[in-house]
Amino acid sequence: MILAALFQLWLYFEYKIERWRYPRHISFGSVSYLPGGLVLKYTSTTLGRRDAEAEALRYVREHTTIPVPRVYASVEGYATRFVLMERVKGDCLEAAWHKLDDTQRDAVVDQLRGFV
Repeated sequence: MILAALFQLWLYFEYKIERWRYPRHISFGSVSYLPGGLVLKYTSTTLGRRDAEAEALRYVREHTTIPVPRVYASVEGYATRFVLMERVKGDCLEAAWHKLDDTQRDAVVDQLRGFV
């Protein structure tokens, strides 16, 4: 119980330090890249969101061959949902998509279709 509370407090301070170091416009979610290949994602709980993202990632990981990050922890505190997960190696498709030619895009679509 104490360990969980300390973990929530650490996540909250990581979140506040990240906001101070890299001020951004107001958004509904942010990501911090941590040492050791970890990612900390935090979103506001004021919109009534549940732990749907972490649950979905766990389900997809256990029931499909789709490569998704392993979720290590998902906690809520200080009006914020924190999800600690592994960082997946590779390029972000959103950033790479415009650089791909039609043949490469078709190959990506076929690969994604194969997962479903």
